[in-house]
Amino acid sequence: MDVVLDFKEGDKIAVLNETTRGVVLTVQGNRVLILDDDGFKREYPSELLTMHADEAEYNLGDELQEKRIDAKLRKVQQSKFEAKNARLPHKRYIDLHIEQLRDNFENMTNFEIVQVQMEACKTFIRRCLNRGDKKIYIIHGKGEGVLKSEVLHFLHKLRIEHDINLEFHDAPYNEFGMGGATEVIIY
Repeated sequence: MDVVLDFKEGDKIAVLNETTRGVVLTVQGNRVLILDDDGFKREYPSELLTMHADEAEYNLGDELQEKRIDAKLRKVQQSKFEAKNARLPHKRYIDLHIEQLRDNFENMTNFEIVQVQMEACKTFIRRCLNRGDKKIYIIHGKGEGVLKSEVLHFLHKLRIEHDINLEFHDAPYNEFGMGGATEVIIY
């Protein structure tokens, strides 16, 4: 079962694959009218929107904020990831490099990038659990290790707090390189 967001008046949102952010004015069915940060009213289908928190409100270790974001995660268009990464031998993977998730990301802060990456990761993992996948791969890259750390923290939380039987470790070097991906085995 996929996670569906229930937007309500006053929610802070961002538009997927755009730099547009704003506040929800009204919701009619799957159409959401927002007031963007530039003062313009715009209407979007709900599947193109995601929750957005200001950097001051978002703390990667804050349990309440994580629960709020988890409760309102939305679908991410997985076909885009699969098309760009068709050369990889596994069907059940996600590439969290920001250029794979967003076309326009040049003006995003590091905080905003990690937020987008983790929302995509959490949605992907939930979809895989719902489909009954037994082995998945999360490509996070090496970098400074912030994203990898957040991914591992989320996986640990699923295993401990939600009692999901899974193991995770570095993905095979010969397929993904050294330390740039995590293999997740689900029982």
